[in-house]
Amino acid sequence: MIQLSQELRELLGKTQLLQNLSDERLDRIAKIAIMQTFQSGGLLFSEGERCQGSFLLLSGRIKVFKISETGREQIMGLLGAGDCLAGVPAFDGQYYTTFAVALEVVKLLYFPREAFLRLLQQDAMLAFNLLTIFSHHLRRFSQLIEDLSLKDVSGRLAAYILLLSYQTANSRGVELAITKGQLAAFMGTIPETLSRALQKMGHDGLLAVDGPRIRILDFQRLQALAGDYTPNHRCLYI
Repeated sequence: MIQLSQELRELLGKTQLLQNLSDERLDRIAKIAIMQTFQSGGLLFSEGERCQGSFLLLSGRIKVFKISETGREQIMGLLGAGDCLAGVPAFDGQYYTTFAVALEVVKLLYFPREAFLRLLQQDAMLAFNLLTIFSHHLRRFSQLIEDLSLKDVSGRLAAYILLLSYQTANSRGVELAITKGQLAAFMGTIPETLSRALQKMGHDGLLAVDGPRIRILDFQRLQALAGDYTPNHRCLYI
């Protein structure tokens, strides 16, 4: 059980999972929640491990990924404050389908599975919020499958840069919050291929790259390269 300060109460009320819930409902959720902290590099869970509960990220960033038999890493999501994690296996009682690692110090709320399911049975709004998150989860992974199967690396990279531009409301440029190695894993490729794609986009006059900063030189051509792109910055619930 945690004590809800006014600041924490306001923060929780802005998350997709707990939005539109009364103070009384938030207090009921606080009674089952456990505050946890992970240091950078800390492993939250591993693929194949039985799921005992779900998480709501309060601060910091988490990398969610899978590892192939050959050791290649595919990043499935990069989560930040307000995002939810492990809702699907917590709901159906199965196993975690990915690994999750803290990229920096993270603070989160952990909801034990059985207690959280009892709350869902009692609170229609909470259940509705969870269903909304699940729908975004399915949509996001449908887009990921389409990107990996139908778009080349340049198209995927263009879509990602546009997503960052959309999130920051800045059509002139973005700044990467992850390393290029992590970005390559997120794009489903290797760092060398990513570097070549960035160089070509720079040579073609679409971008100017300076370390983690990317200046967008031709927004319309970048959109054309991204193809059928729909910005989606919703919570990725894995």
